Amino acid sequence: MSGLHMIYTTCADKEAALEIARTLVDEGLAACGNIMPGLTSVFRWQGKRSEEDEVALILKTSAGRLEAAMARVEELHAYDVPLVEAWPVAKVNQAFRDWVLAETS
Repeated sequence: MSGLHMIYTTCADKEAALEIARTLVDEGLAACGNIMPGLTSVFRWQGKRSEEDEVALILKTSAGRLEAAMARVEELHAYDVPLVEAWPVAKVNQAFRDWVLAETS
């Protein structure tokens, strides 16, 4: 295992995703964030099927900062019930791993 994790969330728009990514990078909870527009989500909310345009945000962090980073994303998020999920990075190149660990130490 690499000791790194990716955190995935969806946001209403690019500005909301940028706010979360900038905050976590500035606070040392994530080394970087990738914002991917063009996402359409289909879901059930309050008894009705909904379809919304969203953006995906993927943050890179260390295992030691994972819980704090996830809590901060949830705190900053505008949704009533935001998705904040994480998965471990099984393999990654050494230089990138070292950079993420240095940025989140």
